[in-house]
Amino acid sequence: MRRVFVFPTKNVSTIGDGGLIATSDKHLAERIRRLRQHGSTRKYYHDEIGYNSRLDEIHAAILRTGLRKIDEWNRVRRRLADRYREALKPLNTLRANPAKEDRTHIYHLFCIKTQRRDRVQEALAQRNIHSGVYYPCPLHLQKAYAHLGYRPGSLPVAERLSEELLAIPMSPFLYESEQDQVIEALLSLEGKIKS
Repeated sequence: MRRVFVFPTKNVSTIGDGGLIATSDKHLAERIRRLRQHGSTRKYYHDEIGYNSRLDEIHAAILRTGLRKIDEWNRVRRRLADRYREALKPLNTLRANPAKEDRTHIYHLFCIKTQRRDRVQEALAQRNIHSGVYYPCPLHLQKAYAHLGYRPGSLPVAERLSEELLAIPMSPFLYESEQDQVIEALLSLEGKIKS
């Protein structure tokens, strides 16, 4: 499957991240690195509340240009989401989130839900189809929020979804022929991932 050189799930994207802080203080440098990544040293696991502040003027200019296309790109995302939902209806072990009639979704991500997420992700990877697990640890169980006193079982729906959701390719630059490859792969998995 072809790669697009932007972060493909972002509704408006740039060509990368940027920023610079210089210090000779080792502890300060470690903390700054953590803070610039949402308080995280390991992706999606947060030790403290941080930021996402990696934008410079060039990237801002690129984003500003992208804003001119965002409505068109979001229409394409909605059309692709409709195609996924329709094509994946026959599946029993995978579920696509239903569309809400009273809302307009922009599909930053398109996620399927399965109790066999790791198997599905591995099978897609074997076909060179990228998928992603976003937020494998729900916010209430992050170390950064331990002071709030939540424990496993406090928010069971969030906890279950953090184990079942898998993002499949979604981008306004996704060709229908590429989406068809994803759909065909998921349809072919139905009988193979039950056990």
